[in-house]
Amino acid sequence: MAKIIMKKNSFFAFCFTILLAISTRVDAQKINSSPSNPNTKPESITQTNTLNLEEDDNNDSSRFSNYAIVQALNKTTAKTSILELKVGEKFIFGSIKIIPHRCWQSPLDQKPENKILLEIFESKTDSDDKIVEKRIFYGWMFSSSPSISGLEHPIYDIIAINCKFK
Repeated sequence: MAKIIMKKNSFFAFCFTILLAISTRVDAQKINSSPSNPNTKPESITQTNTLNLEEDDNNDSSRFSNYAIVQALNKTTAKTSILELKVGEKFIFGSIKIIPHRCWQSPLDQKPENKILLEIFESKTDSDDKIVEKRIFYGWMFSSSPSISGLEHPIYDIIAINCKFK
């Protein structure tokens, strides 16, 4: 008995899918067919579309925050630290200097994502005992997938965590 009910359900689902496909195709043909009357005027384009784009840009720029939160790992000591970095300010962690330039957070209705634009310098002493800074990283780090764009350094790991408004 259960097999017969299952076959009936499958048959009804198949018929429903076919009817839905046919009705969608008929509707699409109605939309695509235009009247052959040469006196019809083309629809005018309104400016509401451009206004919506400008609003989207404003909403997107408001997703930038003024603090970036990163996790720093010193591989030699196995110590991790959560660093709260103010955008535009330098922060020294061991022998590296971290400068966050931008921090973007995705809207709440989308997949959670934080993107941090970081510039990282390493300080070393040269043969003349002068401190030389060498840029070792400049790019975006993503909190959802840190392996895409990460700092490759023998001593330090930096991972993007979050963006924060203060």
